[in-house]
Amino acid sequence: MKLLIGTPTYNHQLDSRMVTTVIDIIKEADKRNVALNWDRPCSCLLAYNRNLIVQRALDEEFDWLLFIDADTSADGGEFPFQMIETAFKYDTAIVGAPVMLKFPGKKAWNFCYKKPEGYKNWEGDLPKFPIEADVIGTGIMLIKVDFLKKMKPPWFRQTETYNEELKQPGFFPEDYNLCELAKEMGQKIIVDTNVKTSHHGDFTFTL
Repeated sequence: MKLLIGTPTYNHQLDSRMVTTVIDIIKEADKRNVALNWDRPCSCLLAYNRNLIVQRALDEEFDWLLFIDADTSADGGEFPFQMIETAFKYDTAIVGAPVMLKFPGKKAWNFCYKKPEGYKNWEGDLPKFPIEADVIGTGIMLIKVDFLKKMKPPWFRQTETYNEELKQPGFFPEDYNLCELAKEMGQKIIVDTNVKTSHHGDFTFTL
């Protein structure tokens, strides 16, 4: 099995706690005899960076692509392989991890449900089992590369930023665009709530 870790960067900046997470994954991959590489393209356009990572995953024939944002970390190095098991169990090509959004004083998460009035982020405590969502951010997201072959590039499409009238989710638009396209192709969006994450900034947002 071949696994590509993809981290879009701006000014090549990486949180040291995120780097520790990648080192833990590398150690775990070595134990499992999994071929692994880490791609870190740099530009101010997230969608552009993510598309570069996808293209590499396709060109070099990786089996799985794991996005991890530069300011996000997780406990231990086992979670990507746990997410792969979840993908097989739920028969899907996309599994995301719950990442707390940077809303001080509010426990809101990076996955949403589409309501008549617009997208609604999950708020409050998480269930102790994987759940299906309409869209999820790519803070930590696992994608089966074979599925990406079926999509027409660009896989990530930059649109307008948050628009109150459209009631878009509280995260970057290229993330939910990918999820909406995947759903149109019959894919489920699964959130693996057993993955414990932290979202770093001036304050760490964590489980």
